Amino acid sequence: MTDDWRITLEELHCVDADEDGGDGDEPMFAVIGFRSRFGISGSTRVWRLPVDGDKWPTGVRSHLFYPIDPAVGAVDFPEVRRMRPGTIDAEVFGVVIVAAERDGSPPSIAAHLMDQAVTVLHGELVRLLENRHLTIFVPQEAQEEVESTIASIAAAVDPPLRSKIAIWAASGADPDDQLGMQLLVFTNFRGLAIPWVRPLAHGSSMLLDFRGRSVHYRLRVRLDRTREEVPTFAPVTFEPQCAPLAYRVIPLPEAVEMVRRGSGADLQFEIELLDGATSRTGFGSQPRHHPGQYHAPSVFVTGGTYGEAISMSAVECRDGRVTTARWKAQILLGRTAVGDPGPHTLHVLINDVDLWYAPLSQNGTVWQGGDGQPRSVQVTSRRRPTLH
Repeated sequence: MTDDWRITLEELHCVDADEDGGDGDEPMFAVIGFRSRFGISGSTRVWRLPVDGDKWPTGVRSHLFYPIDPAVGAVDFPEVRRMRPGTIDAEVFGVVIVAAERDGSPPSIAAHLMDQAVTVLHGELVRLLENRHLTIFVPQEAQEEVESTIASIAAAVDPPLRSKIAIWAASGADPDDQLGMQLLVFTNFRGLAIPWVRPLAHGSSMLLDFRGRSVHYRLRVRLDRTREEVPTFAPVTFEPQCAPLAYRVIPLPEAVEMVRRGSGADLQFEIELLDGATSRTGFGSQPRHHPGQYHAPSVFVTGGTYGEAISMSAVECRDGRVTTARWKAQILLGRTAVGDPGPHTLHVLINDVDLWYAPLSQNGTVWQGGDGQPRSVQVTSRRRPTLH
């Protein structure tokens, strides 16, 4: 499920003006928006709002408040994913706000330098987040890894972005009008112990201070949820193969044991394949046990492993309806050469194209894994409730 969020620079409070005795100050803020997801190729986006001096207040004087035009102060983040309980799908988004008292510096210079800053920030987010595949899939245990990665963003982008600010300030009449920058970061990962990373709280308000040698501006910034996706339950129009709500989630090993005993008729396997921002969901039923040896590709499973297999009839579902895609799915049950349990592997064919995922590891009530590419899989096993 996703929600839309907006960061808005609402109001400028001039605590101390630089030119109270003359025509007043001419503050200007450059705003860069960014978002990225852990381990998801192509998920990083960085962009800037227009650098338009005409839309910022002029004649600004001490102790007064000034509204900010949304055209230069509102940044939208559509379809931010909610983290499902027991899963890791961490996304980071936010803004970089750069401030100056413009004193004759043309906006075109600021725009050019902010374009360079966008490139720098994009490269660092790709390196730190997009190319970072979490090694732990349990949220409580992954917290330290997520925290350290997000904390490194500020350290990585601060020096190069501040160098752009210095060039901007030096292009005007008074190089001392450099006021610095603020990094505002939000994430859907809850419970991080980083003071400057904010939780997603609708209607929350923040005050950001920008100070120069003789000037002090304070921005009030607000975070709002502009669209909230409401959970929906399977309508009566869902085809039976695509409706998981009549089943109870059970551990995958329990489901496997039921298939071994020949009692898998009441089982259902939901398989979600994630590839970047897209996902495909298949539902498997009528699982069958195959006791022979089944070797997964050596790139994923070490040599000498062997085991049983669970195959199933599978259909792909979208919006509660079966699609025309042809699915074949099986779970290979790993055994080492001495008979000990080994890694489980999911093998899926869609329209006769092989997709391998290994190993599968337990994450709460689901099983997850990756195929060595920026793709991942989630398997949920369910059993039809027994009527007494």
